[in-house]
Amino acid sequence: MTADRNNRKAGVSLWQDTASMEEKPRLSGVAGCDVLVIGGGMAGVLLAAKLQEKGVRCIVADAFRIGQGVTGGTTAKITSQQGFLYQKLIRLHGKEQAGRYLAAAEDAIREYEALAFRIPCDFRRRPNVVYTLDDREKAEQEMRALEQLGYPARFREETELPFVVNGAVEFPDQASFHPLKMLFGVAGALTVKGVQFFENTRIVYLKRWHDGGWEAVSQNGTILADQVVIASHFPFYNRQGFYFLKMHQSRTFLIAGKSHEMELPECMYVDENESGLTLREADGLLLLGGYSDRTGEAGGGPDCWKLLEHQAKGFYPGWKTDYRWAAQDCMTADGLPYIGSYGRNNNGLWVAAGFNKWGMTGSMMAAKILTEEITGGKHPCSKMLRSGRHVPVLPIAANAGSAVVNMLKPSVPRCRHMGCALKENRLEQTMDCPCHGSRYQKDGTCIEGPSKKDLPQ
Repeated sequence: MTADRNNRKAGVSLWQDTASMEEKPRLSGVAGCDVLVIGGGMAGVLLAAKLQEKGVRCIVADAFRIGQGVTGGTTAKITSQQGFLYQKLIRLHGKEQAGRYLAAAEDAIREYEALAFRIPCDFRRRPNVVYTLDDREKAEQEMRALEQLGYPARFREETELPFVVNGAVEFPDQASFHPLKMLFGVAGALTVKGVQFFENTRIVYLKRWHDGGWEAVSQNGTILADQVVIASHFPFYNRQGFYFLKMHQSRTFLIAGKSHEMELPECMYVDENESGLTLREADGLLLLGGYSDRTGEAGGGPDCWKLLEHQAKGFYPGWKTDYRWAAQDCMTADGLPYIGSYGRNNNGLWVAAGFNKWGMTGSMMAAKILTEEITGGKHPCSKMLRSGRHVPVLPIAANAGSAVVNMLKPSVPRCRHMGCALKENRLEQTMDCPCHGSRYQKDGTCIEGPSKKDLPQ
């Protein structure tokens, strides 16, 4: 690790500061493959690795640098415990489907562990704890749901946290790691095996051939592929799927630091309330995050980094912050990701999106599920995670209402995705879209999708 952490640039995560990879070329001219993966984050790179093992020729294209988007800002927890999820899954999908999802998430942890034997990435097994400050009954309901599934969770009255909780549920043998060390290691091995990576290659147009296959056009070239996977965090292709109605984006602020008077926690912790705190040890520092809010609303109020630092100093006298950054998550209406065919009809277009706040686990699950589907198999979770599944109506209505309000608002500048009025993010000095989460620098450069274009000068 770099010796001097005192003057870290805001917006650079612990992971980005302590791992790097040589730059990949920008697409120029025409390239071809069996499967084009759009998005070079954890989901896209792991999928390329799984497909390559099956003999499938892949290209991975990213609008920016590999791993420097959402993966570079994650809390890097790998866990099958995703809030108090399983009581909801049993209610909506039944015990059998809930059990399948739990099994797939546990399998994702084992897959990462197997990779970590070959790729040094600070992988460590440790418990994960979801706590509640005010809804003990909800924690007890989650325990009852897990008992139905036969999972050895543990109910906790007390924790290592520097504040009192009103109940918590612990999952044993979950994991944490350094996500960019893992990602760069996998990408490096794939490059040696002939997988092509193109950075700074934004796909701006997708066209379906009449006789099958896809044409993906960037600013400087074209990729011809039999099949395409959109793993670009928020799906940008609006002709199928209606993801702009089924998801919204949420922004969470994080700091990492230490105090000579604190003991680092053994477990990883997260509040069951989306706006609550998340904590874990990482490389001798405490990672503390919170103040989640809808993108376009976050950053418009108080300085969330200062609020986190104020809490940290109250918990741990002598606290010193080394890193400050923010993460962005795609939130779905039912708490489950979208993994599978992009729309209702399978035409060789696939999606991996909507991982909520569990992107590292979801990335490995998506890689395994899509590899099965693309190569002609069927995964036990395919039906539950398909894009055309029924989802709760109220979140859909809320997303639609927000979009309509911001589309009709008579102000500029406007997002190049669907024309919503942008809001100033004073904290991060950006312009953010409250409808679908696109973000722009003050000079108009698009730095976060689903928008594919910069703002006009």
